[in-house]
Amino acid sequence: MVAKDQKEKRDYVRAVISIRAKVKLIDPNEFDEIRNRKNLISTVLSECEPGGARSTEAPTTQGLFSLFTYMMQMDEKLDRILTKLEGEQVEESRFLTVDTKDISGSGVSMMFPDSIEIGQLVYITMIIPNVAAGFFNMCGEVVRSRQATVDGKTMFDTGIKFIDITEDERERLIACSFSQQRESIRKLKDIQ
Repeated sequence: MVAKDQKEKRDYVRAVISIRAKVKLIDPNEFDEIRNRKNLISTVLSECEPGGARSTEAPTTQGLFSLFTYMMQMDEKLDRILTKLEGEQVEESRFLTVDTKDISGSGVSMMFPDSIEIGQLVYITMIIPNVAAGFFNMCGEVVRSRQATVDGKTMFDTGIKFIDITEDERERLIACSFSQQRESIRKLKDIQ
């Protein structure tokens, strides 16, 4: 029981990281499609590993997954560009670009220009610089939305709980949080 409590506490270690992220409001059907695609990709990639064991020289499954997901997004963007070049009407992207406030292994806090309903499902894409395999795609659920004033503008501090994060993604976010906290401690010691 102690190990479980310690692990859960690790999930909630937050790092103040302000980066740009893309967020798309999704419905339950889109969530199921994303989860099924993610499971399919994971299955295909696990079959790429000989005997299921990782070679130290071979790319990791997570690295391949990130690359594959990135390539799928590029393919979608190229399709949109080609459609536009052909003079056809392009469906407007439903992605919003927002700033993160802080990130943990269990969720993220983001600043939105409008309030988002609690319970709303979202698809998040973000790249955290200086983090190994720092490309993240995951779904979450809005758990809070509070009005806040940022630089004289009304914004909404929105808490999102990750609902389909892999254990590897969670561990990378937790490692990032701890790394950032260690860096903050070093800077404080340098000042003193």
